[in-house]
Amino acid sequence: MAKNDSIIIDSIIDERVAAKQPSDKRDEVFEYFAIEQILKDENLTSDEILGGSIDGRNDGGIDGFYIFVNGHYLTDSESFFWPKSNTELNIHIITCKQHETFKQSPLDNLAATLSEIFDLSIGSSDLKGDYNEELLRCRELLKFAYKKVSPRLTSFSIEISYASRGDTTIIGDAINSRGSQIVNITEQSFAGCNVNI
Repeated sequence: MAKNDSIIIDSIIDERVAAKQPSDKRDEVFEYFAIEQILKDENLTSDEILGGSIDGRNDGGIDGFYIFVNGHYLTDSESFFWPKSNTELNIHIITCKQHETFKQSPLDNLAATLSEIFDLSIGSSDLKGDYNEELLRCRELLKFAYKKVSPRLTSFSIEISYASRGDTTIIGDAINSRGSQIVNITEQSFAGCNVNI
């Protein structure tokens, strides 16, 4: 982000805090704004953006968890219209911090969480981390979707996003290395998956 971009973002956040969109807390408004921008091509409603929000206690460092099957947002496995062929599965994992810079600790948390929750052979009750209900619900939805569409999967991608107010041109080597580690963890969990961070 360029130096003056943070001024623009701060003014947008200020307006939304004043209007309580979706909250009067700066960190929650920043998180919503960041997720909204990351997923802008998905055309989600406000309720859908909030529906994928994991933020809170025991979130494993994940603020947003979104699953798309052939471009359709998956919220409920029972009422979803599952494709019978040519299936694309896209996952978005998002962490947001309203910091002035990018820091390593959010990626440390994310690496630890993803190495565990992406191992779908482990039952939710056997996970070592203490994760909230929303994260566990999203993990189970991912597990169900992955099993359901695997036989007809033509494309599978996982997008991992770390949003901050920091300048992306001065991200430190340690942060880049941790990002590469997260990509490796994800690729080792899902063969043939296109992973971006």
